[in-house]
Amino acid sequence: MKDFRIVFVGAVEASRHCLPEVLKCGFKPAAIFTVPPAKSGLHSDYADLSDIAAVHHIPIHYAEDLSSPENAALIAQYRPDAIFVWGWSRIIRENVLAIPRLGSIGLHPSLLPENRGRHPIIWAIALGLPYTGLTFFWMDEGADTGDILAQQRIELSPDEDARSLYEKVKRTASEMIPRFLPMLANGTAQRVPQDHSKANSWRKRGKVDGAIDFRMSALTIDRLVRALTRPYVGAHVTVGGQEIRIWRTRVEPLAENSRNREFGRVLQVKDREIFVRTGDGTIVLVEHEFECIPVVGSCF
Repeated sequence: MKDFRIVFVGAVEASRHCLPEVLKCGFKPAAIFTVPPAKSGLHSDYADLSDIAAVHHIPIHYAEDLSSPENAALIAQYRPDAIFVWGWSRIIRENVLAIPRLGSIGLHPSLLPENRGRHPIIWAIALGLPYTGLTFFWMDEGADTGDILAQQRIELSPDEDARSLYEKVKRTASEMIPRFLPMLANGTAQRVPQDHSKANSWRKRGKVDGAIDFRMSALTIDRLVRALTRPYVGAHVTVGGQEIRIWRTRVEPLAENSRNREFGRVLQVKDREIFVRTGDGTIVLVEHEFECIPVVGSCF
């Protein structure tokens, strides 16, 4: 079982977390494919895997397009039983998916078939979902459409943010990998087809999705900020043509003497905390990148 040959593909924090979990189970990947450090900007949560590769004497290869003829040929040379694609943003084509004997295993932070697609951690928080999950699945040419290998539900707390949910996803992966990896290696792993009638797919978020509109409810703004906080890019407000990042907020009720103020009006400044009128109350900008604090009465 221990000669089960794995090619590991990944370039983000989750990849860096899961790779040692595979090693702990006694499985040493034949090779690692990752994004070159010069292209780290492709992932806001980029993580370097080179030190792990060096310590364990695993060959490491840098690639942007895993499906290029050159990279596909290189992967094939390792004769993998499985390819683990755990933290990779580009579509992997059939020329690579067809290489491993058992197939390629993907990782997606949702309970597939629900919430396929892009940015599952961000959207789950921004939409105020009560739970999400983690799914390991056999990859096919669709986006997160393959048979399920293993999955586990993850509860979201009312104050969940991107960092705390990311940590929950990593802890969940640590629980799941030791359970399914031996079964995958000895040929006893089950394949559960997805019910495509229950599927939805989240779109790629753009810059406009991170813009705070103070006509929103305070809770909606707070969710947006929590969804986009570190390790992601942050929500923002635009002042004088400059985007100002907002990393943490707090919801407060609207004071009686502020009910006639317009949306986006600065109601109070206390130390560096900025109290702003929203569609239904007050949002406090707690952690932000304002160099010059807006004055009371100014408006976003």
